[in-house]
Amino acid sequence: MKKTTNESLIHFPQPPIPSVPGIVDPILRLKDVERVVGLKRSRIYALMGAGEFPQAVHLSARAIGWRASAIQEWINTRRLASEARWIKSRAARYLRGEEGEDA
Repeated sequence: MKKTTNESLIHFPQPPIPSVPGIVDPILRLKDVERVVGLKRSRIYALMGAGEFPQAVHLSARAIGWRASAIQEWINTRRLASEARWIKSRAARYLRGEEGEDA
């Protein structure tokens, strides 16, 4: 029986969220959000419409952005959900006696 530790969990690389000296929670524009989350405009808007992505903040009549803290929270939530799915699948394989076949 192999013990699973936190070190064996899959962690996804994440580009750093741009920081601006003196600004606590900067607003990220679409290109920054695309780079940080790894999704394109159409998918971001589809997820926003489904309530699965942070809502944009209107900066002017034609400009929007996202709070960096909201994007970071969304990334953390996705990462935790991914790790939970991985742990659940490993536990199910262990209970079925399949543990160790491809590990």
